[in-house]
Amino acid sequence: MYWILPRLIFCLCPELRKKVSEETAAKEALQAVYASLQRDHDDLEEAAIVACQGAEGEGGQSGTRWSVA
Repeated sequence: MYWILPRLIFCLCPELRKKVSEETAAKEALQAVYASLQRDHDDLEEAAIVACQGAEGEGGQSGTRWSVA
């Protein structure tokens, strides 16, 4: 019986439904941005590994740090 009251309040308050909908949309948008950034990070990490392996194969030294002046 107690579970009916929250559902009734939710159904009777269109402002609450709208706010929940907006919050859900915002969370989904942030999740999409996060997933995209994670893929970009993974791609950059993979490219860095490949570049380092290529440098090692061309006579570079493993573990060498590159610095930008």
